[in-house]
Amino acid sequence: MSEDVEMVEVIIREIRKAAEEEIKRILSEAEKEAKRIVEEAKVKAKELREEKIRQLLHEHRSKIEREYAPKRLEIKRSYIKNKYEKLLSYFNEILSEVSKDIRNNKEEYTEFLKNVMEKAFTSIKSDVIVVHPCKGETTLVKEIIEPYVKSNPSLKGKSYAIGEEIDCDGGLFFESKDKREYYNGTMKAKITEIRETLLPVIAEKLLSDL
Repeated sequence: MSEDVEMVEVIIREIRKAAEEEIKRILSEAEKEAKRIVEEAKVKAKELREEKIRQLLHEHRSKIEREYAPKRLEIKRSYIKNKYEKLLSYFNEILSEVSKDIRNNKEEYTEFLKNVMEKAFTSIKSDVIVVHPCKGETTLVKEIIEPYVKSNPSLKGKSYAIGEEIDCDGGLFFESKDKREYYNGTMKAKITEIRETLLPVIAEKLLSDL
C-alpha cells in the first residue's frame, strides 16, 4: 500500500514539474511575443510619424509652390527681359561700330556697295534702274557703278540712271523707272536684316538657358 502511495506521489511530482516547465515555456514565449509586438508597434509608430512628417512637408512645399509660382514666373520674365535688353543694346552698338568702320574704310565700303548693287540688279526685273546714293556720295557711286555694270555679263541689257541723293548713313537705294520695284541697299536696311535674323536666335538661347 505504501509503495502505491509513493508511486502516486512520484507521478504527481512529475506531472507538476512538467506543468511548471510548460507554464514557464508558455510565459517565456508570451513574453517574447509581447516584446515583438511592442517592437513592431514602435516601428509602425515611427513609420507613421515619418509618413505624417513627409506628408506635411509635401503639403507645405506644394502650398509654397502654388503661392510663389506667379512670383517666380514674374522674376523669370523680368530676368529674360533685362538680359535681352542688355544684349540688344550691346548688339546694336556692335552693328553701329561695324557700319562706321566699313564706311571709314574706302576699300571695304566699295565692296559693300558692289554687293548691294549685285543684289539690286538681280532682284529688280526692270531694264532701267534708278540708283539713289546717300548725300555726298554721288561721285563715289559713279566711280564704282559704271565699271561694275560693264564688267558683269549678267547685267547685259540693263541700264541705270543716277537719281537724287537721299538722306541715309551709307549704302544705296534702287528703284525701277516706273517705281513699281525697289531694293533697299542702305546700311540701315542691311543692319535691320542682320538684327532680324540674329535676334530670334539670341532670344531662343536665352530661353534655353533657363
